[in-house]
Amino acid sequence: MESLRLKHSNRSVRITIIASVLLLSVTWGLHAKEDGPYMLGGVNYWNDLEAPTVDTQVLEEQNEFGSFPPLEYKVDGSRAQPFIGVGYNLDEQWGFEVFYVQTPERLLFAENLEIPTDDPLYTFTISWRTTVQHTIFGAAAVYDVYLNESFSIFGKAGLAFLKHKADASVVLGGRSNPVSSSHSLALIEEDDTIDVFGGIGARIPFRAGDASITVAYQFIDTSDDRETSLEVGVQWNF
Repeated sequence: MESLRLKHSNRSVRITIIASVLLLSVTWGLHAKEDGPYMLGGVNYWNDLEAPTVDTQVLEEQNEFGSFPPLEYKVDGSRAQPFIGVGYNLDEQWGFEVFYVQTPERLLFAENLEIPTDDPLYTFTISWRTTVQHTIFGAAAVYDVYLNESFSIFGKAGLAFLKHKADASVVLGGRSNPVSSSHSLALIEEDDTIDVFGGIGARIPFRAGDASITVAYQFIDTSDDRETSLEVGVQWNF
């Protein structure tokens, strides 16, 4: 039994040594990035999306019977959104890149909310649905700090050009027995802003001089709040 354990132990040591040699032979001499142009793409996971702000003052003024009820909020669809970009490395430290990405659609809604009135025979209801999404074009400077030849951490900072789009629909209903009525309103609102963008991450090459995997935490400071995302991507040098 002792000789069997020793045999398995020696085998594990040999496997470990072989795996280490293979790993070193694959990564030795690789650099996380090379001079020249590159493409990048991957997935942004928007982990922290705040509920958008909706101004209900007009409805409250028209209501005259109290404040507007709170709206429900949810992220519609997947929080993971694809991104794509291009860049140029001036050297092994400095680079510049531009990218395109969208945030998931965020939904604010209220269905058939009853609004109290002074007349017990009159019922007033409202349904509200607003979809909000940001389209982002970004430009950033990137700086890498190498921990060794084949691994670096990087920071990036720049500007994000955001197109805010809100698609809202409101249905107002009333009933005064036996007559009922309803009114609907649709509104599309767009707004463009320029906001601060930044991030920090790590870069690991997997093909000499050609490609690397990047993982980053990023943020955009919008006029309403700070939106953050986790990015996993591939950078391919030309």
